[in-house]
Amino acid sequence: MAAEALLWAGLASIATSGWCWLAGRDDSRLAGQLKEYEQLRSLKDLKKQQVLPRLIAVRGRVSSRHPLAGELSGQRAAIIEITEHQVTEKRAASGTGTQATPSTNGTAAGIPGWTRQSCLLRSETTETNWSLADGSGVELPIERGLPVTRTLLKQAASRLMPSGQKGRDRQAEEEMGERTVGVERSERALVLGSVVTMAGVLECTVDYPAAFQTAPRAGGQMLSLRPIYCSRKPMPEMIREAQLVADIWQFEAGLCGAVGGGLLVWAALEHAKEQR
Repeated sequence: MAAEALLWAGLASIATSGWCWLAGRDDSRLAGQLKEYEQLRSLKDLKKQQVLPRLIAVRGRVSSRHPLAGELSGQRAAIIEITEHQVTEKRAASGTGTQATPSTNGTAAGIPGWTRQSCLLRSETTETNWSLADGSGVELPIERGLPVTRTLLKQAASRLMPSGQKGRDRQAEEEMGERTVGVERSERALVLGSVVTMAGVLECTVDYPAAFQTAPRAGGQMLSLRPIYCSRKPMPEMIREAQLVADIWQFEAGLCGAVGGGLLVWAALEHAKEQR
């Protein structure tokens, strides 16, 4: 029995080692891919780009001449995502559930508890024409950014709008064991002025002088960036983090492999003893 237990433990460690190796390989590949992007020190360097399309990485502030206005936050942004959830509470069995706010009769609604549930009603993302600027007098339009740029969105506002039910309706719902709380509306946005790093393909697109007056142009067309990777961190930090994660995975893969190999040898020795 001891040999069999050691055998399965060793096989599990070997399998874990393989999984860690695969995870580390993905992060190592990401670090290698990020290194392939030409990092521009200034957006002025875009005027020197002769061969297109090409891979570049730039860092700048989000800018737009026609920004969106957040309905909840009032902030000016390049991208705004609005989500709405229908929030309800269901009566839980006695002793379970989360403590809720006091009910309409003034007693604590946590005995028995009420568990809160939410259901997505609407999710809508709006994007305006926007670019990156770094104070050099040149802006780089960002084209076809979604869904890559969605990772840059930050929570801007959240509000729970009560259901507005009358007392009788609410009491009837509570007697049935389920009550409507309201609609929770949240807003995430890429606010103007946010400093971000964009890595992608620099290419020529249809000119749009009304939105991008200071964008670089070549051959009567406007240069723009189609993002592949984006982050709020500088490119060198992105590369270091990806490589660090890859190294950690590789170390864990080697450790699990060594432990697994040791357990298999131990299992073989125990099996030999049992056969005597």
